[in-house]
Amino acid sequence: MTCLFVSIAAAVAVGVLLASVLALGNAARDVRLVRIVAMGRAFTEVPVPPLLDKDNALVVLDVYGSLFFAGARSLEEQLPKIGDAERPVVVLRLRGHMRAGVTLIDVLDAYADALAAAGGRLYLSGLSPALQRQFEASLELNDGNDPELVPSQAALGAATRDAVRAACRWRRGSHSRAAQSAASP
Repeated sequence: MTCLFVSIAAAVAVGVLLASVLALGNAARDVRLVRIVAMGRAFTEVPVPPLLDKDNALVVLDVYGSLFFAGARSLEEQLPKIGDAERPVVVLRLRGHMRAGVTLIDVLDAYADALAAAGGRLYLSGLSPALQRQFEASLELNDGNDPELVPSQAALGAATRDAVRAACRWRRGSHSRAAQSAASP
């Protein structure tokens, strides 16, 4: 239809622009974040809580879909808010994602900062070697509230299990340091 009113080159440009906008919209809609919960020896996916628990819960999340451009912003909207949580810990499983765009790095850096402001921490698990190198290179320039990076392993879930163990050790360690600081005059 556009060809009737403008030149063929302009009509092609309009078509490319519309296709790009539609592709970005689809990528954003295809992102889905779920919470992973242990059920005995198995795991199940449940909806992500809108707010992190006040009781210092450790939350494990898995993300499906493309995390480029609008997908990263869609992830940002789906991440649970910190609210009144104290020392919250979030483990975000990124197995299967091979690259991160600048938008995703910005989103995760801002979320790590928000968790750190509440005394918490962000762990990124299941990172491919390329993705880990990319995060390491980009996070060197940041403020020290960087996410903890846990590389992928051959066994499914092993990196996430390691991240959860590290988070539990960190919480025990930071809790005992806080108690020692409060007890000293």
